[in-house]
Amino acid sequence: MNRSTSRGGLGRFGATVDFWHTLAIPSPEATDQIEADRRAAWNRALTRTGAVRLPSERQFARFEQWCAREERRGRAPHIERQAEWMEQLTGHRVRVAPLLRDLDRGILRAPIGLAPGARPVLARLRRGGFRLALLSNLIFESPRAIRRLLRRWDILTYFDAVVTSPEAPWSKPDPRFYRRALLQLKVPPARAVHLGDLPLDVEGARAARMAAAWIHPLPGTGVGDLGPRAVRYGSWAEVTVEDLRRTILAPEEP
Repeated sequence: MNRSTSRGGLGRFGATVDFWHTLAIPSPEATDQIEADRRAAWNRALTRTGAVRLPSERQFARFEQWCAREERRGRAPHIERQAEWMEQLTGHRVRVAPLLRDLDRGILRAPIGLAPGARPVLARLRRGGFRLALLSNLIFESPRAIRRLLRRWDILTYFDAVVTSPEAPWSKPDPRFYRRALLQLKVPPARAVHLGDLPLDVEGARAARMAAAWIHPLPGTGVGDLGPRAVRYGSWAEVTVEDLRRTILAPEEP
């Protein structure tokens, strides 16, 4: 075996895959249900602390906006930071473990399905020599819940690693988060691609010196010129192993 292909993953390819809206597709009614369950879980947790005055709809909206801003900055707020935010608002500190279990129940009972066409593409990538990692920002659910969904869809075994923001000090689009996954895969950035549904996914992959595959069904909502090491797909059905390899191996712009 050639030394260059056996040391440090130089001869293999890697792919990191986003979870929400890339693999996991909520049904049209799921978003409202998940949001309602989330707020109910927080209210139950605060009530258990003896809090009488619970957050208003407006305060919940401010809380969720803060979470979104933190995520965009590459530091998706884990549940302990959320508890600190709520404590400043209400004067009561919730118990994190039962709250997180309650939040997970809401996710696991919601109508969320695997993206059409994703399973066969993951299988082909594995057969084609790719090492795979799930790479996901998680705010209102635990890594445990995400693994349960992956098992439910019978795709957990396709992944060599599951890397989530609550288990790391960063989140997408911070390039260090992508590199953390690649270290677990033992694949260098120059041999890897990230698949996701948001401009944020592409931005972080570029910053990490990876190729990017943007899976988004709607035209004209995007990231501008994707560049030579990025490709856009309207669905998983369009993704091929050969195309991802070509994208990874494309030369950088001078």
